[in-house]
Amino acid sequence: GASAKRLVIPVITVAILISFATIFVSEKVVPYSEVEKERIIKEALGERGFQIQRDIVVKNYEKGSVSQLIFANEFDPETNIMRGVTIQDFEGGVLRRIVEADRVVWKDDAWHFYDGIMYGVGSEAVTVVKFNTQNVYLDRTPQQIATKAKRPDKMTVAELRQEIKEIQSIGGDAKRFLVQLYTRFAIPFASLVFALI
Repeated sequence: GASAKRLVIPVITVAILISFATIFVSEKVVPYSEVEKERIIKEALGERGFQIQRDIVVKNYEKGSVSQLIFANEFDPETNIMRGVTIQDFEGGVLRRIVEADRVVWKDDAWHFYDGIMYGVGSEAVTVVKFNTQNVYLDRTPQQIATKAKRPDKMTVAELRQEIKEIQSIGGDAKRFLVQLYTRFAIPFASLVFALI
């Protein structure tokens, strides 16, 4: 008869291949297919392809403290337009600038602010500048802003890790993101465990 080693090695090899194939599919195919599925269903029902996201809050961190807060009443991922936007810039945890704009548009790889007011906050004075058009640096692309509105089960592993890093850098609770991250690896390797049993 055949030795146990000769029987077990192909089973374990196939189980490992299935595990890695499952991780690849869940990382590269599933998140994007879920988003596309929702878009197709909405188009079939006569709705917009991408849903307008409301009450967006995005925090950017630098050395463990907030460096920029982005508030938007709404964000349209289809047109890359935010409305009712307020930006707060911080240096060393101290508020240095506030920018408010009716409309912010992503074009030519930059954010263009329209019809707004900029407040420069100094130690002794506040400067106020009204503008029709102004370019203001935001540390986020439209895709990154749209990602902030994603549920953890629709994020890729890279997006989950980034979200966990940002939450933990300010001492926040990232449990639901950690559970989703660990599940992404635990379920695929279940086939390897069953092969060993």
